[in-house]
This record gives sequence, C-alpha cells and structure tokens, in this order.
Amino acid sequence: MFWRCEPRRVTRRWLRLAICEPLGMNSSRITLTPELKGRLAVGHNAAMDTVENWDLPTLAGAGALRSNASDLLTFLAANLGYVKTPLAQAMALMLNAFRHFRVARHLSGSA
Repeated sequence: MFWRCEPRRVTRRWLRLAICEPLGMNSSRITLTPELKGRLAVGHNAAMDTVENWDLPTLAGAGALRSNASDLLTFLAANLGYVKTPLAQAMALMLNAFRHFRVARHLSGSA
C-alpha cells in the first residue's frame, strides 16, 4: 500500500494515481523520467545564463510538479467542467468550498 512508504514517495505515487492517471496527464510528474527530462525547458537568469531547476523536496506541494502545456490545459478543462473526468465531483466540491470561503471573507469584511 502506497501510504506505508516514506512521505515523498507517498506524494509522488498519490499524485500519479489520484490525479495524473485519471486525467490522462502523462507528462506531469514530480520525479521526471529520462524522456520527460529531455523535454524540460532550460531556465535562464537575468543575464541569460542557463540555471539549474529548482527542486524543493520538502515543499513538494508548493511547486515540485512539472507539466507540459497540454497537461496544464487538460487540468484546467477538468477543473472548469469542460470535460467529463473521474475527478469531476471532487473538483466541483473544491471549487464550491472555495466560493463559500470567499463569500464568508467578503461578508466578514476581511476580503
């Protein structure tokens, strides 16, 4: 069972099994395969020198996932309800909770 692994492995596996695979996002991963590494865009600094990728293993939930444009559009379409997915109900609940949070903040004057 994947929840008995070390936390980083749980995050990677959960993300793949719960989100990437159901949505068909085959180019989105935390740990890139050699094929995906070969397609990764190289970053540059202000002087246009190439720079290393940022790897934040302790903050994986804050930016460790790497995706291509096609997968990002797939995720967006699923979130907006433009396509039917196994995650449609969960995504709708998430957006509904966010809307209620924003309304509550607005009504309390802290918006």
